[in-house]
This record gives sequence, structure tokens and C-alpha cells, in this order.
Amino acid sequence: MVLPVELSHYTAQASDRYPPFTPADVPGYPAGLNIKYPRQLNRWLPLVKWLLAFPHYTLWRACRLR
Repeated sequence: MVLPVELSHYTAQASDRYPPFTPADVPGYPAGLNIKYPRQLNRWLPLVKWLLAFPHYTLWRACRLR
């Protein structure tokens, strides 16, 4: 039951045209991307991300060495 629905969605949205190589919106192209950027970026966010990534990386590395 799920496969025919997924297949019909795939065939309805399938397109073999190349994507436009421009950040501007191209009318007639079936896909688009709109991102709302924040007005001000958090200055501490990269440091927090690195501090959270370091334990993850060390555990991943330790499990991979076994």
C-alpha cells in the first residue's frame, strides 16, 4: 500500500531538467529553497558546537579502534 503512493509521488515530481545555477527563484522549475537568516548570529555558537562535537568524536574514534 505504501509503495504505490511513494511511487506515484516520485513520478509526479520527477524532472530530468538541470537545476538552475542561480540563487534567484526560477519560475517554472519544480523545486525552490527559501531560508530565513537570523538578523544577528550568536558569537559563542561555534565554540559551543566544537565543545559538543569533541566528546562525540573521541567516543566515535574509541569505538572505531576496537
